[in-house]
Amino acid sequence: MSVRTGVPSMKRIAEAHDRPRFKCWRCNDGATRLERAHAVPSMLGGSDSDPSNYALLCPQCHVDAPDILDGKAFWRWVEHGSVVVEMWDSFRSSALLEATAIKGEDWVVAQFDNMYRMAIFDATGLHEGINPATRSWAMYSAARIVLAMAAPTPATQW
Repeated sequence: MSVRTGVPSMKRIAEAHDRPRFKCWRCNDGATRLERAHAVPSMLGGSDSDPSNYALLCPQCHVDAPDILDGKAFWRWVEHGSVVVEMWDSFRSSALLEATAIKGEDWVVAQFDNMYRMAIFDATGLHEGINPATRSWAMYSAARIVLAMAAPTPATQW
């Protein structure tokens, strides 16, 4: 097993966030073994040495965590879990319905497919595979872009 240099201790991570060191920050399980989970994975530009880029999670929550470029979305998931995933899914559905009403189903399907692929390949990490939270966030992100393309606000028009 290789050891990465510069990775902060669990104590330092907990102190940086003023959070407990012996409980999973997501499910509050008093797991005997916690893991350091990146908010933004290093492969997507996140820091390996900054304690604020880590959460302490039990092994199951670490596997379930979204592996994404959006650090704010990661922290929302830590705080609210499945509720955030449900909100991402709900927004995706309503955004795609609205875009379909404006541009038509064929246009939306093509654009959504392209934006989803971009989100998966450019804004997610793949070290744990594509888990449901990562997939949901990528679909939410793609739907946000498709809706903005279908109905740009005056501020975004040239």
